[in-house]
Amino acid sequence: METVEAGLFTFYGQNFFFNYEEFKITLKDVDSIHVKVITGRDNFGKPIYKDVQNTIQDVTGDVLIDKPDNKSGVQSHHEYPVFRSRGNSYVYFDNPNIVHGVYQRKRKFFFRIDPYRFDSLNTFKKESMKFEGQFSSAGIIPTISEKLILQPRFFTWLYPQSSRRWVSTLWRKRQIL
Repeated sequence: METVEAGLFTFYGQNFFFNYEEFKITLKDVDSIHVKVITGRDNFGKPIYKDVQNTIQDVTGDVLIDKPDNKSGVQSHHEYPVFRSRGNSYVYFDNPNIVHGVYQRKRKFFFRIDPYRFDSLNTFKKESMKFEGQFSSAGIIPTISEKLILQPRFFTWLYPQSSRRWVSTLWRKRQIL
């Protein structure tokens, strides 16, 4: 398994290739992306980090390290490094820490993320973790177009304004999964 760390993102997988000319790393088969977010500052002003409990999985994309004409880092480009996905990715909810793992991927319970781009991976803010995509609930509710955002407890979950009615249905039906 190969690992690439870019700012607050860690990419795990295989078939990772560095392209010097474009100054990027092509990630062909990413098993998972682990993300940390800055949740505040300690008494000395240093950032406090928290791991996001869900991982983004089944990913392909590129980490743009810096502008190709700035390989030496002489100029400061705060938007780098950048991650740009090249296809759909997935968030699964079968982690034992999420309602005791009842939402199983094998039963088609997941969030399919549309292609996305994150910049400023060194200073990535939790408010930036927003995804457009499709939510599949193993047939409990119809598949819906939805947003996935980072919730206060640092799980990724459905956007509450448009999904509030579905969340209560999912909670009531969790025993049948």
